[in-house]
Amino acid sequence: RVLVIEDLISTCGSCLAAVDALRDAGAEVAGVLAIFQYGFEKAAQAFANKQLTFDTLTNYDALIQEAARSGYVSHEDIQTLSRWRENPDGWGALYV
Repeated sequence: RVLVIEDLISTCGSCLAAVDALRDAGAEVAGVLAIFQYGFEKAAQAFANKQLTFDTLTNYDALIQEAARSGYVSHEDIQTLSRWRENPDGWGALYV
């Protein structure tokens, strides 16, 4: 059994490609552990589709909360950061 270690989970494409390669080579993948994740629904669904568990040391929500607590970002900034996560692919189009 192997555990895949990842630095960042966003859409999880590269991570799942590694999992597929390991499985194709005959490995039993126990799960994925990453340092950070954005918490995109797309990633959670992709892991579920592969019947694969994953966990992270921290995540986008914790990052935003700490940034607010420390005064690094304002309440308005937090709202903007939260909206970005709802639609990161379409975010740039809002500011063209």
